[in-house]
Amino acid sequence: MCSENDSENGRGISPALSFSMRRANLDDLPALLTVQARCYSPQMNEPETVWRKRLQQTEVLCWIAESGGAIHAYLAAYPARLGHVTALDGDFAPPPLADCLYLHDLAVSPAASGGGLGKALLAQALHTAQDRGWRHAALVCVQDAAGFWQGQGFATTTLSTPAARTALASYPGPARYMTRALVLDERGSETLAYGFIRVIRFAPRQSAFNALRFAFAFKSR
Repeated sequence: MCSENDSENGRGISPALSFSMRRANLDDLPALLTVQARCYSPQMNEPETVWRKRLQQTEVLCWIAESGGAIHAYLAAYPARLGHVTALDGDFAPPPLADCLYLHDLAVSPAASGGGLGKALLAQALHTAQDRGWRHAALVCVQDAAGFWQGQGFATTTLSTPAARTALASYPGPARYMTRALVLDERGSETLAYGFIRVIRFAPRQSAFNALRFAFAFKSR
């Protein structure tokens, strides 16, 4: 697990700095690989060739959080079917009829921990899923991140197919498949949005990225 290091070196990203969020492109690939390397052990790092192929797929959704021209966090996802698992280093294969947003990888650089970047990227992803009519979000939880995902409404779900269980077994260490149902009606969408606003209401003048004081760095697949 990529550990929080602000307290260790007394530095890191200042909460007073603002972050912007946008979709990633191929020009961001070196920076994405750098964040990945800072967060995970070598066996959890996916190679440049895999990343490049994914970023070239129009269906893939990859957001980054940056400040001062530097990328500090990312979230890679794609449309899928509930119960499907992408193996480590595996190809993204969006189906014709998706019902789920598969969150393959959420990583926050140790230097940016405490800025709320992971929660902000997740909020963006879930709103996108709702807008596109997908009824679920899913992921493979690794590196002791279960507590965070449970706090975001995800629960461990049993996989029903041998192929999915084999893909899950490709991840080093304990791994679990977790899912969350998404409310698609107008009232439910409003509840999700205002639930996020309530978290940051104590600092309305700050960006959502900086108002949330959440320290973590982990990988989800």
